[in-house]
Amino acid sequence: MPDVASRVPAELGRISLYVRLASSLRSRINDGEWPPGTQLPTIQDLAKQYDVALVTVREALGVLAADGLVVSTRGRGTFVTEGARPVRGNLGLRAAINDRLGLSPGQTIRILGRDRLREIPPEFGEVTTPRYPEYVRVRKLHLHEGEPFALLTVLLAAPLYGRLPRRADEHTKLLRLILDHGDVRLSESRIEITLAYADQTTATLLHCAPTAALVRIRSWRVDETGRFVFGHVSLYRGDRFVYETVEHEPDLARTSTVVLPGTRAPEAPTRRRKESKR
Repeated sequence: MPDVASRVPAELGRISLYVRLASSLRSRINDGEWPPGTQLPTIQDLAKQYDVALVTVREALGVLAADGLVVSTRGRGTFVTEGARPVRGNLGLRAAINDRLGLSPGQTIRILGRDRLREIPPEFGEVTTPRYPEYVRVRKLHLHEGEPFALLTVLLAAPLYGRLPRRADEHTKLLRLILDHGDVRLSESRIEITLAYADQTTATLLHCAPTAALVRIRSWRVDETGRFVFGHVSLYRGDRFVYETVEHEPDLARTSTVVLPGTRAPEAPTRRRKESKR
C-alpha cells in the first residue's frame, strides 16, 4: 500500500514542480519563517529538503524573484527582500480582510463588471428562500498596496442596489453602502467558509498559481419579507489570508450560530425570550 503522504492529486500533478515549490517557499516567507533580510537555505539544502533537482529550486527562486520576494547575489546567496512582509505582521492587509465596512490604508477596489440577472448564479449554491425578480451582480477585486488578495462576487436585489449612490462601490465597501443607504432589515444571515482552488482565470486575477489554495467565504442574507436580498462569494488567496476575531466573555458551550447537519436550526434567542413570557 503506497504511503498516503506520497499521493499527489491528479490535478496537482499536472502543475510544474517548480511552481509547486515556489508556492511552498512563498508560504514559508508569508508565515514569517524567513523574515525580511533573512538568507534562505542554499540551493543545495533546499533541493535536499524537497527532494528535487537543483534546476527545480533555481526555477522556483526565479519565480519568487520575479514577484519581488527574494533577491539573489552571486557569491552571497538568496535573501528575502525588505518589502516581503509576513502576512501576520502586515497590519494593513489584516485590517483590509477583517474590517467588513471600511477600507484600510493602502486598500483599493477594482470593479471588474456589473450586470443584471434574473437567476442566481450557480456559485451561490442552492437558495431555498423566495427571491426578488432581478438582481445586480458586482464582480470586483480587493487589493492592498496594489496586490490583489480577494476576488468577490456580490449579488444584490435590484431595488436594494438602486438605492445605493451611483458608482460608490468603486471606492466604498458594499456592506457600508447598504448600511448607510440600503434601508434593509434582515431576518436571517448565513455564512459558510470552505477551501477552494484557483482555476486559470482566478489565478490570473489574483496573481497566484493555478490550483493555489483559496479561502472561500459565502454569505446569504434574507430580509424581513423572507426573500434573499443580498449575498457574496469571496475568494481569498490562501497565502495572504488572516482572519481574526475576539470574543469577550465567550460561552464555549453555545453553538446556536452553528448549522449542524441533520438538525434544525435553533430558534433565535429573541423569539425564545418572547415565548417564555407567555
